This record gives sequence, C-alpha cells and structure tokens, in this order.
Amino acid sequence: MTAWMWAALVIGGGVVLFSVYVAMLLHGVENERVISSAISAMVAARNSTDIAPQRALLRSVADTLVAQERAAARLEAAVLEATLPGHPLPERDDLVKELLALPEPQVTVADFLAEHGAGAVHSAAFDAFTADLVSTATQRVYGDLAGGDGEASLRKLLAAALNGRIDPVARAAFDLAGPPGQARTPRPEDVDPDAVNRVAWALEQATRRQLRLATLLHGQAEGILRLRGQADERERRTAWLRVHRLLAAPRLFVRRPQFKADDLAVLEVAFDAVGDVVDSAVEHREGGQPSRAAYLLAAAEVPTTGGLPGRVYQQDALSQVRHLAGLGVQHRLAACRWAIAWHAAIAGGTGWPGRPADSGSAGNGAADGEEDE
Repeated sequence: MTAWMWAALVIGGGVVLFSVYVAMLLHGVENERVISSAISAMVAARNSTDIAPQRALLRSVADTLVAQERAAARLEAAVLEATLPGHPLPERDDLVKELLALPEPQVTVADFLAEHGAGAVHSAAFDAFTADLVSTATQRVYGDLAGGDGEASLRKLLAAALNGRIDPVARAAFDLAGPPGQARTPRPEDVDPDAVNRVAWALEQATRRQLRLATLLHGQAEGILRLRGQADERERRTAWLRVHRLLAAPRLFVRRPQFKADDLAVLEVAFDAVGDVVDSAVEHREGGQPSRAAYLLAAAEVPTTGGLPGRVYQQDALSQVRHLAGLGVQHRLAACRWAIAWHAAIAGGTGWPGRPADSGSAGNGAADGEEDE
C-alpha cells in the first residue's frame, strides 16, 4: 500500500471520528436542552400555586368524600347517643341534614365537564350523566326492594334519581329504610370494595409512573451539573470525569443549563415526599382501607414536565374522578339509609346492638330487659 493510500486512510478516519464527535456533541446539546426544559417545567409546577383543572377536580371530589365520611361518623354518634337515657331521638331531617347538605360529587363532575367540554352551550347530556350515576347508586343501595311488594317503592326511588340529585332520593326513602343491618355506618369499602380498590390502584400506578420519570430526569440533571463542576464540591473528582469534561467542553460552552443545584434540591424533597405518600397509600390499601389510599393519592401531586407525559398524568387523574364520584353517591345513600333505619328501629323500641332497649331515648316504648335483634 502506497504512502498516499495510507495518508488517505488516516485522513478519512480522522474525518469520520471528527464527524462522530460533532454528532455526539450536537446530540448532547439537544439532550441537555430537553432535560433543562423539563427540570424548569417541574420547578415552575412545584412553585406554582395553580394546579391543573383535572387535579383540582380530583381533589375536590376526594375532599367531598372525606367530609362525607366525617359527617357519617357524626351521624353514627348521634344515633348511638339517642339510645342513651335522657337523650331525645332527633328528627329524621335533622339527623341527616349535615350529610345531605354537602356538595354532591356527581354535580361537581358534571359542572366541570360542562365548563371544559361543552363550550358556551350547556348540553342536557351532562344532566343525563348525573342521573345515570344517581340511578346506578340507587339500584345498588336499594336493590333488595326489587320484586314483590318493594318493587313499586324502588321504581319511585329510581324516578326521583332521574333528577340527578342525591337529596330527593334519600328523602323519598325515609319510609322505605327496612331493617338497620350492620351496627356501624357504612364506609366506602363496605358499599363497593372493588370500586375503591380499583380507584386507589389506578391512582397509585399513575403516580408511580410520573414519579419514576421525574426522578430519572432529576438524576440526569444532576449529572449535567456534575459535568460542569457545579454539583456538590465534596464529590470526588475522578479521572474519567475530567476526561469527559474535556471532551464535552464545546457542548458546555454552547449550552447553559436553565436550572441550579438549589432547584434540584427542592425537587428532590418534593419527590421524596410524594414517594412517602405512595408508600403510605400502599399500606392503607393493603390494610383494608383503600379509600384512605385514594384520598392520599388525590391530594399528592408529582411536579410534571409538561408535554405528553404531563398530559397523560392529568388524564389518568381525570379518568378516576367519575368512579370516585359514583362511589361517593352510593356511600351517601347507604349512610342515609342506615341512619333512617336505625332511627325507625330506636323509635320502635329497638336499642343499639348489645344494649338493652330500655336504655334508649325517652318515649321509645322499649320494655325492660328487651334486647335488640
């Protein structure tokens, strides 16, 4: 092989290596731009007081269910108190007044859909949406009335459910409560355990996916600062890091990061906090309290990067709102039925489970030593 051929090979090889080097530099510049933009978006989301409408709706429905459970617990305490000597039995309207006065979750969801999905013209389809949720919940809570003498009563309740409101259905059932059933007021896990578990699991998976993506970008951003010598000064300066910094010098000069180490520190704390919320939610779900898990995950929010990942995260949150609202409707009807049933039982002379009936409220007509069934 002649000298000029060797020279051509050397020059050609040099050109190839230089082309690869330039291509890697350009690719690195583009990667750093994407990572820098993502970190900036997450920092802005973390510091912003505004949240996405989808997350706001999810939190609103979850907060309503939390308030609903607290009202149901106070309702249970009021019923139990009515069985004690010297405590009068409250009126049925007063007993469930606080529970029925809470915002109705299906109305909250329908208003959101009408505002963001119907434009300037409200569609009757959103009224049908609320009617469907209430009708489905009515069918499940009062389904035992189907057939026989209770069929007409069930039809009456389903007709009231077409208004899409919980209050008319609960009040129409005041005289149709039936036997009290369980001793304590129903929880969401009692009325539909499968639905609660599905909502909690779906929110957990959506949060985990977004958290993994955010943590990966955070780690890459730390690597960028380390390469620029802007990371923790206590880290060991290896020979490979020095060589890498030398080879990447043109890229470091061309592209400046849009974030600082302090921004990464803030995000790190936020990710750790959300991760702890996820762990707590898993403990609640596996411990038989999936509703608590759903409430925690609805309250937590991973700072999003924007773009497609952020949109998917918000869509995952919105997709669970309807199920959570339906669960809230069913739970409220079940709690009202429970309270009215025990009201009728106490007024008729039946005491609390395990408590003699003569310890009930005055005027309940209980006989001494009579035990409730």
